[in-house]
Amino acid sequence: MAEQGYVVIADITGYTRFLTGSEFEHAQGILEDLFAVILERMKSPLVLSNIEGDAFLAHAPADAVPNGTVIVEGLEALYWGFRGRVQHMLRNTTCECMACRNIVDLDLKLIVHYGEYIEHELAGRKELSGPDIILAHRLLKNEIAAKTGIPSYAAFTAAAVSALDLAGYFTEAADHTELLEEFGTIDTRIVDMAASWERYDTSHEIVLGDDTDRWIDDISRDYSYGPELLWHYITTPEHRSRYTVGTESLTRHDSKDGRISAGTIDHCAHGKQTLVFTIVDVRPFRHITADLALPMNAKVRYSILLQPQDNGTRLTVRYAKATAGNAVSQAICRLMGKFYAGQASKEWAQSLENLDTLIADDLTAGRVQSIASGEVTVDQVQSNIRDAIGTAAE
Repeated sequence: MAEQGYVVIADITGYTRFLTGSEFEHAQGILEDLFAVILERMKSPLVLSNIEGDAFLAHAPADAVPNGTVIVEGLEALYWGFRGRVQHMLRNTTCECMACRNIVDLDLKLIVHYGEYIEHELAGRKELSGPDIILAHRLLKNEIAAKTGIPSYAAFTAAAVSALDLAGYFTEAADHTELLEEFGTIDTRIVDMAASWERYDTSHEIVLGDDTDRWIDDISRDYSYGPELLWHYITTPEHRSRYTVGTESLTRHDSKDGRISAGTIDHCAHGKQTLVFTIVDVRPFRHITADLALPMNAKVRYSILLQPQDNGTRLTVRYAKATAGNAVSQAICRLMGKFYAGQASKEWAQSLENLDTLIADDLTAGRVQSIASGEVTVDQVQSNIRDAIGTAAE
């Protein structure tokens, strides 16, 4: 039966040129490494359907996508992971072979469409078919780079833009039209992914590590859900008030379409108080770090960390000791901190338990769909990877 959803194709640019201009044995190892990082990052709500040479076809059923933010953050994480691996290779190799020299020419482009498709069994695996799947593939051959000057991009069809409902995300996107023989004029919005990578790469990662001088002991809980589903709940204002102890409502400021990012400010109605949190770093599906404003111009920093486990995710809340502008204020804040430490630990522990119950209830009631990691595992695609590389080299 046909279903509605997002169709995503991640295509490695410079792939064939890289293979034909490099020592094959070394090039194969490099590409297998890059294929592996794509597989690692192409996670829920995206379900990997197939590897087609140098392109990865995935889909996300509409019922499994709580909001458009989940899609765009997943695509950013995918692209950043790829670019990060390329950069790591370039910085850490002393090899002078042509394969290592040509790594710099490899990049990733993304095609994102929303439409109707059928998923069916073929030779023991699930395949996608339908006109909208064909449309997404046709868009791989385009004039986007030539006409927009953006070589590293995510191309969103008008249907995808409408379904995502994230006008702010496309504020700086370029308009582009493709004329396809079978489909006519296709309007797209082009997001410069290289620019997003530069912003991500140059921003210093801020997270409280194991060596943090802690205010309270870490509060952790293991969940049977993937980090992507948990991320949706901990970053969505309306959900926060549903499971956080003492929180009546949360108002978000300085964000685009409600997306959380560095500089976002959350005002949390907590009993008779309004707590003000300033987000200082966001790494989708990995961690959020924020500063909670305290009296006397003091603040306490904390990180919410998501660590994938074999059967789910471990969520950890980690607090550093309070800091202030002068020694007297800092001493008073830390003294007050000792007084409230026990209460904070209990509230977080209860909130994390509430979160587990909330997600389970929402899943049962059909208010949210369980987001699976995908139908194709790394083991299942290893032979496909080698076959694809071998085919391109012939």
